[in-house]
Amino acid sequence: MLNSHLAQATVSGCYIEVNPSQPTELDEVTVFVSLLFRTYAPYVVDFGSVIRNGNVLSVNVTVSVPRSDEYVLQVIHADNFTYQIGKLEAGNYTFQLYIKTINGIEQFWLEKTTEFTVTPIKTMPEFPTGTVFLAILLITTVFAIAHKKQIIN
Repeated sequence: MLNSHLAQATVSGCYIEVNPSQPTELDEVTVFVSLLFRTYAPYVVDFGSVIRNGNVLSVNVTVSVPRSDEYVLQVIHADNFTYQIGKLEAGNYTFQLYIKTINGIEQFWLEKTTEFTVTPIKTMPEFPTGTVFLAILLITTVFAIAHKKQIIN
């Protein structure tokens, strides 16, 4: 069905998923974004690149919206994209999705924010090295020999 549409960009739904859901420092982090629209147009022209400012990751998604005199198709559709973030240091992070519209009314706004935590990897305790290791080995050997002599006597 064709319908006259007042040019205003509305996102019917915005879904953001961080993968893995509980990342560690060893994981390759990705962020999946899905924008749901009720008409065609609007549609995503460019999902943009990730901009990192400390622990804040943001993207500017460009959406083409119809002009006020354009007809649009009444159909629900989703535009999806996966951002390859990579490995992150341990800490708390924020992913922000901004929408910028073009063609119809030009607007810019923060659509959705998602927070996630990257946990540190658990490391094995360090094994003593050098002089400390030799001292421990020597003390252990002396006690073992002394204990063996007590058992013999």
